[in-house]
Amino acid sequence: MDIDFSKAKKICRRTKEILEKNILIPANLHSSFKHVCNLITDNGDFIPLISKDVPMQVMSIKLDISEFQNFENTRFELFLSDFESTEIWNPEPHFLKNIISETEIISRLEKIKYIILKYGKLEGLGSLVTELYSENHNSNIYCDFAKPRIIKLLDAVKNNDTGNISRYAKKIIGFGIGLTPSADDFLAGFMLSAIYLKGMQNKDLSKIKNINKNIVSDMNTTKVSSEMLKFAAIGESSENVRDFFLSFFGGTEDALFISAKSVLENGSTSGTDCLAGIYTGIRSFIDF
Repeated sequence: MDIDFSKAKKICRRTKEILEKNILIPANLHSSFKHVCNLITDNGDFIPLISKDVPMQVMSIKLDISEFQNFENTRFELFLSDFESTEIWNPEPHFLKNIISETEIISRLEKIKYIILKYGKLEGLGSLVTELYSENHNSNIYCDFAKPRIIKLLDAVKNNDTGNISRYAKKIIGFGIGLTPSADDFLAGFMLSAIYLKGMQNKDLSKIKNINKNIVSDMNTTKVSSEMLKFAAIGESSENVRDFFLSFFGGTEDALFISAKSVLENGSTSGTDCLAGIYTGIRSFIDF
């Protein structure tokens, strides 16, 4: 399969800036799936190529194709000239000026929990939306492993204990199923929720960003996952996760349901695990 980058539909601002500095980016094929093909550049940058119906991701390039086929070559060259007229997508978080009340935030959290449990894929850590807050037996081996460690992490976050934040995050990063392991998706959602909640409340984000910095200070996980966590720590996520936060804090009930269902469709269990982390994060940081 040959790729014509001049027909790309969108390019992430971060990737375009790298091209502007280098003019040409040589890259190798890292991994390939039906709707996502991951490249890794000679400088170690990770660039997802995505099909036209996949939400934009940090560093991604959206192509005008339905799905990826077998590649004859695994070496690619990205030229700045191919993207001169391509739409640029900015992954930075968006904050609303007017948001719902704290009472409504708590009410919507219950709706998110219901959506996760009813429509989510619970083979990973999705069930933690109930199990972290009860004495119930854990639903699977992943929850059984992660629950006590996440509880200790939440205690460290509550006390702003940076040493133990790093310590307990390290114990679960890389754990679980998938190319982005379950715990990583959960932590990505957790970190994003903290930035969005406090950003929407027009609070100073320095404390939150320091917490997130400690969460990702020592990552032993996949390349795909470490990139996701690195950007989540500063509030950058896929397009549909950002849309979820905008719907949660300022959209209608219908918009909230549609955006939550969209997140659940990310990966196999990734979307469910991420949404569980978002639920846990908002619940944890509402009084932070």
